[in-house]
Amino acid sequence: MLQVTSPTFGARCTLQPSPSTTLDHIYSTLLKPSEPMSFEQPIALLEVAKLNRLVFQQGLAGDPNCGFFLAELLAFISKNLELLRRNNEAFRRFNADWTRARATTSKQPALRKLIHEVVSEAERRKWFLMVHKAMATPPHAIKPDKLLSDLPDLDPSPEVVQKWIDIVVYPHLRSIASELRNHPQIGNMKKALDKNGKFQVSRLKPEATTGTSLGVRS
Repeated sequence: MLQVTSPTFGARCTLQPSPSTTLDHIYSTLLKPSEPMSFEQPIALLEVAKLNRLVFQQGLAGDPNCGFFLAELLAFISKNLELLRRNNEAFRRFNADWTRARATTSKQPALRKLIHEVVSEAERRKWFLMVHKAMATPPHAIKPDKLLSDLPDLDPSPEVVQKWIDIVVYPHLRSIASELRNHPQIGNMKKALDKNGKFQVSRLKPEATTGTSLGVRS
């Protein structure tokens, strides 16, 4: 069975709803069991994720109704965590994985934390691209990215890790080189400084080329 194995709530996708997906369709889809190798339920959940993000953004902007909804939702989920863990194997597994990932990332050096965030965002976008490709009428809001789409799923093998470094991580580091240079921790890393004491983003690449930096567990 095809499962939603990438987080959708925090992904930086457009909030524009798919014109072919109505609330009635989402409701009826989620009432049915997932079909093997079907994208119907993941697509419906993608639209739910867009609504979640919209409510969250409006809550951040101070909307009282959205704030009330989020407070009630958080309390409801917190109250029913153990029930979900007992009854839903996917929730139990992924909730544990993401809880550990957040705890580990919070203790990591700044560069590894940044790399972890870049990879997590790329994994989410890769999943979105896969789902949109399966739609009968793909929305115009998501820009195709063949390099990312063609990447193998991230795993601890050196070949796969190197591909993710070359296609995802290092290009992003280069694009924010000036920010990294002025970062109080990353900009002063000894490994990032050349013999003249100048920051060189290229010197960060060997530091990034490890499974641990990418958040991969063997």
